[in-house]
Amino acid sequence: PSSKQCNCTKPAACQCPALETPPPTPIPSCPSCPSCPPPLTCPSLPECPACPTCPTCEVCPPPVVCPPLPVCPTCPVPTTGNLPVFTFPLDVKCVRTLRDLTEAEMNILTRLDRENAMKNPNLVLAAVCLQQPLDGSEPRDALNILMHKYVENGNEEIFEEQWLIDMFARSLGRTVFIFHDHTRKMVLSNSLILAHLVPGFGEWNLLAKAKSEGKTNLGIYHMADETFKYSINEVYEGADYILRNYFRPELMESEEYRDILHWIPNGWRNNFGPIDRNTIIPTSKRSNNCFWSGSLRGDRQQMANIIADKDLNCEIVVTGGFGQGLGTQEYRAKMANTKWCLNPHGNSPETIRFYEIVESGCLLINMHHPNLELAYGPNGILTVDKWTELPHLFQRLESLPPERLDLLQKQQYEMWDALKREAFGKSRQVINKSFEKYGMN
Repeated sequence: PSSKQCNCTKPAACQCPALETPPPTPIPSCPSCPSCPPPLTCPSLPECPACPTCPTCEVCPPPVVCPPLPVCPTCPVPTTGNLPVFTFPLDVKCVRTLRDLTEAEMNILTRLDRENAMKNPNLVLAAVCLQQPLDGSEPRDALNILMHKYVENGNEEIFEEQWLIDMFARSLGRTVFIFHDHTRKMVLSNSLILAHLVPGFGEWNLLAKAKSEGKTNLGIYHMADETFKYSINEVYEGADYILRNYFRPELMESEEYRDILHWIPNGWRNNFGPIDRNTIIPTSKRSNNCFWSGSLRGDRQQMANIIADKDLNCEIVVTGGFGQGLGTQEYRAKMANTKWCLNPHGNSPETIRFYEIVESGCLLINMHHPNLELAYGPNGILTVDKWTELPHLFQRLESLPPERLDLLQKQQYEMWDALKREAFGKSRQVINKSFEKYGMN
């Protein structure tokens, strides 16, 4: 889209990497997992994706479907269907109410509920993911996720709650209890505290206090730190591990946190996903050219002005603020039938909209930011350095043949699936390490 991005001196000669077909990539092995297969390339299978190297067997990727490649028996295996959900050699059953469990399953849950969380009057069960080994062996010790709900304008909803239950919780390889804590003060051993952690929200030194009272195996899932303007050292004090939204490199690279802090994508808002891949419309067959909906703050006004001044074929829906525009279903339907969607920055360069766009199969057009490159790595996402580049990018995309547009969509899905694999794998690894630290399974 620009000579600067493509590293060429003549824009007419640009061949942008995001718009080219990548060569087949070798599949690395898992160096510390004896039962994983050796490195393999599939010259006869161009669809065979690249898998990240696995530092331990805990985060091995699902086996790629290549005839010579055996299934690694101790590593995750892919689910059936098209949803990018990780399953394991386990029987996984996630429910919102205990009425959906059998008596035998309830007996297992009761045994795993070591903290008697299900009987705690301050906690309301939101969901449970029962995960049992298929070989009949004893399941791993359970994790409690305590959602400390933040009340804003009378609204207690956690916008990403379904993502956390349907995607994150079921990826951990152990039974997970998910509770709402309206007191925003509860801490149990073997718990991951999910909280916004902004000034005025509960107690900032909650985990340090809990540790002084004998609680162990404690983690934080930090959700709301878009602006990076708060000092969070006292919030993280006492945490055995930290999972956080919003990629903050100076924390992740610091000596204090680099071994216990991991970034995880925000995911989508409730009722948006996951979207069955069988229902995704190929880019080349979508009816709408371009779409964006949001409030005109920051540089978004400039983006909207350029679209209007250059008469670009893009639908703009202006709203009063976050969550105040189209309903979720209408918003998702717009994205699901649009070729490319714009993603200007919000409070942070990382936005929920980013993940909703890629989940819907709409080609993402993102504003460049160094943190995004660090978070997502080489990914082929369509990026502009400034909004004045939009007309050239639109012209380039509109000139592409249908098969090239559909290839871009496929590459974007591969990036998104790899991102989830890595984030959930690291989360699983750091949680397992914390359980082992306290002598648990």
